Amino acid sequence: MKRFIFFIITTIVLIATLISCNKEEREFTVSFNINFNIGFEIPSQIIKKGEKAVKPIIPYTVAYHTLIAWYKEAELVNEWNFADDLVTSDITLYAMWSQNEHTVSFESSGGSTVLSQIVKGGEKAIEPEDPTRSGYLFVAWYNDAELVNEWNFASSVTDHIKLYAKWQLPDPSFKISGLTIDNYPRVDCSTSAEPLNILIACKLLDVAHRWVRDGYNSAWSIEPNLKNGIEKFRDRVKAAETHQSFINLIDNTTDLILTARTISSDEKEYADAKGVSLIETPIGLDAFIFIVHPTNPIKSLTIKQVQDIYTGKITNWKEVGGNDAKINPYIRNANSGSQETMKMLIMKDMDFMNYPESPDIAFTMQGTFDAVGSDNNSICYSFYYYKEQILRGTHTKTISIEGVLPSQENIFNNSYPLITEVTAGIRSDADRSSMTYKLYELLQTEDGKRVVSESGYIPN
Repeated sequence: MKRFIFFIITTIVLIATLISCNKEEREFTVSFNINFNIGFEIPSQIIKKGEKAVKPIIPYTVAYHTLIAWYKEAELVNEWNFADDLVTSDITLYAMWSQNEHTVSFESSGGSTVLSQIVKGGEKAIEPEDPTRSGYLFVAWYNDAELVNEWNFASSVTDHIKLYAKWQLPDPSFKISGLTIDNYPRVDCSTSAEPLNILIACKLLDVAHRWVRDGYNSAWSIEPNLKNGIEKFRDRVKAAETHQSFINLIDNTTDLILTARTISSDEKEYADAKGVSLIETPIGLDAFIFIVHPTNPIKSLTIKQVQDIYTGKITNWKEVGGNDAKINPYIRNANSGSQETMKMLIMKDMDFMNYPESPDIAFTMQGTFDAVGSDNNSICYSFYYYKEQILRGTHTKTISIEGVLPSQENIFNNSYPLITEVTAGIRSDADRSSMTYKLYELLQTEDGKRVVSESGYIPN
């Protein structure tokens, strides 16, 4: 019996000893709490007691933050040292992050000093007050010394950057004595003439300006650098589109208009009924163009073929050398600049086939290009300047007319058959001493032609 009891005790001691030895050789789990939403997790590590955890490898910066260290508790009090600290139990390590800071510096290029800014990563720099420079107009800040890429202060700062000032010289010869924003004529225009309208005003009023692309509709326009007074500027420099510009001029709610066509018959009838006559003078050249989907193999049409398409005599592209597919001719809304020009240059006394006005293109020039660009078998019409200067690259193809492609050269030498004129129009009863009449006269001078050319039009 005593031997049995001794055996039991010995066995218990042996088992306890083995358990103790096994405990000394235990493995522990080291978990990592990223403590920051970075979109992924760091795997846990299984470490033998008394050995060291391996420092996790993660990106140096994540979401504009840099990992500083790992801590032993959520309160981030005691830092874990991967070179010295030993694992003796299950543990969770907590990450400490620091939001990066970047320097935004300003090179005013001869202008007044602009102080640098320290900006946290992912946040935005504050647009400073415009610098000043004697004899120059400040345009904007650019993030390259070549002044190609304008900096958008709505953009997040992700690194150290230097911004460069762009300057512009005033135009001393394109001026009207005594002209200010307060007595500037009310000038309206067609959609395609809007850049010219804005450029004229900026030149006359010594306002810096540049071409910018609208992020919403991808169209280009000339933007004045006016932090103060932009509302008054927009009240004087408008773009009510062609037909409404004529109506506004006839109704005397605008003083001068810039349009891509002359007055239409129904607008003339409206003016006659009001006892108003207009003076219209060409100041630039444009071209009336036809566009198709870029996959359409058609390269050229004659004017007769265009007429036959829009009167319904030609209904399939194979009839003019294209694919065996039904032609989808789009038309613009009545009284639009494009539609009236189509009637004057192409249709004349012919009636359109009863094609419905597409809701996508009826009331906007850009809608024309969007619609044609999404319809393989479509055709429509617009203006060369609008496509090349304002849209600058569309999912459409311009075709030749009578074998001649519209281009700057072909418009200038008058070889393209559908040349149009950009006109300046005023009421015939305009006061000859008014700013309106002075502007109307200035646009017909050599300096006026130079500004027309600067806008991208070809001077008349």
